[in-house]
This record gives sequence, C-alpha cells and structure tokens, in this order.
Amino acid sequence: MRLISPIVLAASFAHSALAVDSYIFLFNPELSSVRTSPLLSLDFTGSLIGNYDAASNPTGTLTRPGLFGGSGNQPIPTSINLAAEGNSVTRPSGRFRVDVDADTLLLNVSALNVDLLGGGQLTSTLSAGFIYDTFRTFAPNSLFPGNIPIRIPLGEIAITTLTAEQLAPIAPAVLTPLGQLRYSFAAAVPVLFSIEGDLLGNPAPLPPIPALLPLVGEIDLGIPAIQISWAFDQSQPLPPELLALIPAIENQPLPLPTILPPGQTANLILNQTVSSGLAGLSQEATLIANGSRRCDADFNNDGIVDETDLAGFLNAFESGTFAGDFNGDFFLDFFDYVAFISAFETPCGPT
Repeated sequence: MRLISPIVLAASFAHSALAVDSYIFLFNPELSSVRTSPLLSLDFTGSLIGNYDAASNPTGTLTRPGLFGGSGNQPIPTSINLAAEGNSVTRPSGRFRVDVDADTLLLNVSALNVDLLGGGQLTSTLSAGFIYDTFRTFAPNSLFPGNIPIRIPLGEIAITTLTAEQLAPIAPAVLTPLGQLRYSFAAAVPVLFSIEGDLLGNPAPLPPIPALLPLVGEIDLGIPAIQISWAFDQSQPLPPELLALIPAIENQPLPLPTILPPGQTANLILNQTVSSGLAGLSQEATLIANGSRRCDADFNNDGIVDETDLAGFLNAFESGTFAGDFNGDFFLDFFDYVAFISAFETPCGPT
C-alpha cells in the first residue's frame, strides 16, 4: 500500500471523494466558431549580387555599392523579412470535462482537448520585404535607392494542424448563480497549442505555443449545455534549434525591376541565411458544447468507456501516480483496483 500526498490530492476535488457532479462536454461544430490569425515572421540577412560571370555570363548584370565609384561585380548587403498574415474562421471539435459542486459553487475544468480546425485548414498570405543598401547596376544601367522597404507577395502558408490541449490537471472557477441550475463562471486554463504548417508546398516547422486561455462561460446543468468564449494574443521567438532547421537561400535568381530609370530588369542572385524568427497566434472563440454525465470508469475523459480507460488506470495505478487513487482515500492499494474494475464492468449510460 502506498500513501499519496494529501497536498497533491487536495489540489483537485475532481480526483477526490467529494460529492460532485461530473460531465463530459463535446463541442458542437455547427454552433461553434474560432477566428484565428497566425503570425510567422522570419528575418534573413545576406546579399544581392549581379549574375555577371566573366566566363559563363559576360553580358550579365553587375552590381556596385553606393552612387559613385567601385568596379567589378560586388555583393550588396541585403535583409529580408518573410511574413505570413491573415485570419480564418473554422469550426472546432473536441471535448473537456467539468466537475461541479453546486453546494460550494465550485467548478473545475479539466482534460480540455480541442481541434481548432475541425479537420480543415487555414491559410495566410506570405510576403517578402526587402531592404538593401543603395547600389547601382550595369547591364542594365540603373540606380536602386537604399533603405526603402519593398514588399513582394510570394504565395500562401497553410496551417494544417492546430490543437489546444490543457496542461494543468484542473482549472478552477467560482460559479455565480443565474437561475435554476444555471451559472456563469470564469477560469484561466493553461494550454499548449500544437501547430503544423505548409510553406509554399514544403513542411514548415512551427514550435508549440503555451498560453493561458481566459475562459468565460455559462453552464446549464439542466440540459446540460455550456457556452464558453476566449480571446488572446500570444507570440514567442523561435528557438535557435528550430531556426537551424530552416535552409539558407543560396544562389537564388532574382529578376528585379529597375527603379531609376524604370522599365528594365536587373538579373540578380540572392544569398540569405535566417537570423531570427517569431511565431504566434491571435484568437477569438465562441464555443457551444453539449454534455452528458461522466461515467466513473471513463478514465481518459473521452465520453466512452473502453479498453483505453482500463489501460490508462492500470498504468497510473502501477506507476503510483495520484490518478490511480480511484476511491480517493489518499492510498494506492487493492481497494482502488477493485473499485475501478467494478465501475468498469458496470453499465453506465446518459443520465
């Protein structure tokens, strides 16, 4: 028999023997919507140079820095910012658990897991902003004034996976009565957003984004049904190990329209390496979910009692974690095993 710390167990009445009503809520995609604005910004540094080559391309473009002087074909310091911006509305799917103690007016949110795209995807416009020092070209002859940002549309970036999973075991809230069996509440739910993208046909490595969802809602225990909403804006720098996965731009042909005078094309070569990056999300969500009484043996809180619940309990029980204390007596022993097997083998349906 193993003693579980009362301090750990007291952190959540969802895992104790307190008299609470437990529900599993499933989001209704037809009545729920999320407006998402993803942010991806990558900064590159490097150079531009004409495609002139004395042997292979003697009639090619030459580049020289400044307004006067210089000779030959010289690199021009250049920086590029790749940015993806836009917003899309999607129909999310997913689930979460709610434990309610109407006597003490306490509520816990747990096991929140949302597919914010609902099986779809969202797209953003990708563009490149160029900044370079003043330089001249020959063949054709032109002047390119420096330090004037030029932004060029490149295409689209697609977000193919966007999920939010609750990090902390519970997010507590206080209930405010609105009427018979109706309450309002507000909770701060720590989550981890997982993101996968496609950048111009290539997989785009994006880091997970931790965030604190300011969850505001109303719950009607008579139906049961719940309406929640959140709004947040979160961004973070890309870590060096992720930046290292972004390939350099090497010897990329760049036909650049001339500026002074206009009407011709300077044939240049671009070389760049990534120096920094930023990824983030801005969201506004309104979600409707329908609930049913949670079965005690629904260990993984997915609304279904099956072999995965049995495997989950056995793993928690054998590893000595507090989730294995099924009867809530602060001990891990044979009685927890017996109680779970009894609940698992007892039919449990909506009530």
